[in-house]
Amino acid sequence: MLVSQLWFQLLAVGVTGAAVGAWLHWGVTKLDRKTRTVAPVPKRTLLRLQFYGDLRFPTALEEENVYSWFAYRREQMKVKMQDKNGKTIETLVLSPSWYIFLVLEVEHDYRSVDLTYRSSEAVQSQVRQTTRRSIVVVIEQDMPAEQFEIRTVSANRIE
Repeated sequence: MLVSQLWFQLLAVGVTGAAVGAWLHWGVTKLDRKTRTVAPVPKRTLLRLQFYGDLRFPTALEEENVYSWFAYRREQMKVKMQDKNGKTIETLVLSPSWYIFLVLEVEHDYRSVDLTYRSSEAVQSQVRQTTRRSIVVVIEQDMPAEQFEIRTVSANRIE
């Protein structure tokens, strides 16, 4: 007799629907947590390169949080300034340079970039551009045969 009442039928369908919906939500959430991969926050970014002291491109010895990188070498350039008569008044010589472009695998919130080399002679290098996803380094000379390291310094401590 109670089953034939319209209010009881509506209540039973509502409770059953809510129970099935809650059970489906639980199952899908459990499945989603298993398949979701959260990219780990990198502790640092590191690229250690071996230069050879000649025209060969460097080789990567160690990489951490590096998606891709490439190096470009600019040859020595001479720029001549001439007056109206074609007479050379000044010659500007630009030394050879290495440009290193680095793309990070995971965005990294770092304080600064540290450039390290193991040589007795001073290497003129500087970080020209940084974003959370890329770093551009310029070495304003020919590199001697040595290792050169690009490393991020975190906001908390030096890695």
